[in-house]
Amino acid sequence: MKEEKEEKIWTHFLRCSKCSFKFQLETPESNNAKIGVDKMSCPVCKKPVMLDTSQFGGVSTKPSMASQGRMNIEASMMALKMAGEQKRADEMAGVNKMVGVSPPPQERGKSSFQIPEKVVSSIEKKIIPELELLE
Repeated sequence: MKEEKEEKIWTHFLRCSKCSFKFQLETPESNNAKIGVDKMSCPVCKKPVMLDTSQFGGVSTKPSMASQGRMNIEASMMALKMAGEQKRADEMAGVNKMVGVSPPPQERGKSSFQIPEKVVSSIEKKIIPELELLE
């Protein structure tokens, strides 16, 4: 399966020099000098436009929302993959062993569930000394 390399889309923030109408332009070009701002006109009043200096120098240093969404999805998938690999490695090494626990008798309809063994031992360390004090 061949992965297609998606082209980054950059967002350029512009505004009208007369009516101050603000808008943005998404383009694969990261250099704002190459998008032809000097040849553009305002969509409202047809006067020249300029870079919007209130938006970090007129060009966003981050990708567009669509590109950011794709990057977030890829990062999430990679994190899940790495977490799964770490869990398998822990199981093989015997680290974070899971133990089956039954629910208390008053909760009859519930099934047993798995929790880490170190949680059970931590609870036992806290409860056993208190039980000995009660005797």
